[in-house]
Amino acid sequence: MVPIAAALGFLTSSLPLSRSNVHCMRHKTQREFAEATAMEYNPCCPIVVHWDGKILPEICRQGKVDCLPILVSGDGTEKLLGVPKLALTGEQEADAVYSLLKQWRLVDKVQAMSFDTTSGNTGRLNGACTLLEKKLGRALLWLACRHHVMELILSKVFTVCYGPSSARDIPVFKHFRVVWAGIVHNDYHSLDLKEGCESLKLAALQFLAQTITKERQIRDDCQELIELTMIILS
Repeated sequence: MVPIAAALGFLTSSLPLSRSNVHCMRHKTQREFAEATAMEYNPCCPIVVHWDGKILPEICRQGKVDCLPILVSGDGTEKLLGVPKLALTGEQEADAVYSLLKQWRLVDKVQAMSFDTTSGNTGRLNGACTLLEKKLGRALLWLACRHHVMELILSKVFTVCYGPSSARDIPVFKHFRVVWAGIVHNDYHSLDLKEGCESLKLAALQFLAQTITKERQIRDDCQELIELTMIILS
């Protein structure tokens, strides 16, 4: 830093270049920038608050840490409010979301919550959604992640078809993964349907073909599901 300052014409003996001074100045500048950004953001429409816990690498040290990215959206725009570090319990999540909403002056504008369907979020007594509503003093629209909602439905279907499983990995899928390399991939048969299901099959294929050829972009996991279903139905 000293050669750079000297090349720019500064008197280096008068510059505070110690680690502690630079560290304090960085914190001060970041705080001022954050406060100015929060004051400038003033949406004029109802907003949705989103949060989802993530395990991220620690910035300054080795290892990983639990973080909770929190953002709001509305009228086609999004704004990241913060990424606090915390143990992801329902109470701590609710406290963190409410604190940032209050800091950004958005408490009165939040009308809905978007979240995944973990018990820490959806718990009837100690879930983050329930606790956040209590802090705000009013009910909000619950927008549970459609991906996690469909996982709950599919898990029930799987249980009906294959029976309950207490293992972390489903044994039939685990075995299928082990023997995958020895399976002939280009020799397969479509699903044998019961009599009377032909009209249902044709209707399903027509719907899937229309969905996958639309101009609107389809999420990758949804597109994969559609393609696999069409293969199974010939």
